Amino acid sequence: MKKYIYDYEPLWGKWYFNESLGVGNDGEVFKISREEWGYKQVAAVKIISIDDKMSDKSINKIINKIQKLYKLSSFTNILTYQDHLVFKNKMWHILIKTEYLHPISKIMQKKQFAENDSIRLGINICHALE
Repeated sequence: MKKYIYDYEPLWGKWYFNESLGVGNDGEVFKISREEWGYKQVAAVKIISIDDKMSDKSINKIINKIQKLYKLSSFTNILTYQDHLVFKNKMWHILIKTEYLHPISKIMQKKQFAENDSIRLGINICHALE
């Protein structure tokens, strides 16, 4: 985990980093959590780091991504956008908070998928694509 991320805690006033979930082309995703009234809530946050030298086109691409997530978050079977933050340190850091989803690979390790489970998953994927 990158140490600079702890400089931003608590995120949104209450959220703390737990673990890295993976690295993609445009950033790293972390599991975050908060505790309130004896209950623990979890979410995911993607951190996109942008060098000052990046073009306006690259920055607009990220802004468009946030807008698309926001517009799609009311649809079933689509990752739910929750919020975002922008920080400027030595670089720009854009944090996009979404719902936390368990990776399908981990679910399949814990549970044997029956034919009905596979069919239901396929239908849900089709609904999301629709």
